[in-house]
Amino acid sequence: MKKLIAIILVITVALSLCTTVFADYQVCDIGGTSEQSYLYISGTTATCISQISSLNTDVLSINITQTLEKQGFLWIWGKYAGDWNKTLTKSGVLNTKVYNLPSGNYRVKSVFVITLKDGRSQTITLYSDEQAVS
Repeated sequence: MKKLIAIILVITVALSLCTTVFADYQVCDIGGTSEQSYLYISGTTATCISQISSLNTDVLSINITQTLEKQGFLWIWGKYAGDWNKTLTKSGVLNTKVYNLPSGNYRVKSVFVITLKDGRSQTITLYSDEQAVS
């Protein structure tokens, strides 16, 4: 039985190390933007803030998607609340609150999609510092 478990473990590790991913992508560094993601916890209330400022005159729109994530089993982060969205033309803030949080570690995931007037876009994902609820 121990040999069978060892063989399965070796095969699993070998297969996980042999994964190859092919991707065709173009990098579009828009520049002229500053993004921040913050989480403030007071008691069992979380304040989630996603903020962006842009000095780029070619920006057509900025879409912010914000999610509150909770740390789960084996340090895996999963969505606790959210997918709040806001569309801007230049700069702005997406500010949300979540109440009655159970104990655990939390962070804010902020996804900024910046679209230029010529159609090119850039996606930037940021995570806030982790905060704990006792």
